[in-house]
Amino acid sequence: ILCGEIFNESDALNKAAGNRTVMVERIRGFLCDTPATIAMLKQKEMTEEHGQLLEQHIHGLKEKAMAIGATSIADELFSFLMQIRKKEGIRDAQACLDTLVYELERFSKEPRITQLTH
Repeated sequence: ILCGEIFNESDALNKAAGNRTVMVERIRGFLCDTPATIAMLKQKEMTEEHGQLLEQHIHGLKEKAMAIGATSIADELFSFLMQIRKKEGIRDAQACLDTLVYELERFSKEPRITQLTH
């Protein structure tokens, strides 16, 4: 587990063109959609054939995480992508997904996120 910054608010605001409402909506969407994506990935048998699908979903999550300033989640997703591309991550996909669940929990409980989304 990389212990990077949980939430970079200025980065998130910058990526939302300075629009706080857009930033908050993106964060809410991410918090709403990501658990379902992770659950779907956990149900898949992680084999070579599913590697490309896994890579697509992980890349998409990483892009969304970066757009909302979820730095530690984006870092974790980037590491996961690198493992998949080396064909190592497919074996360890469950552990990586568990780490993602943990990082998502940390992000959602971050005081600034809680304040913004409630």
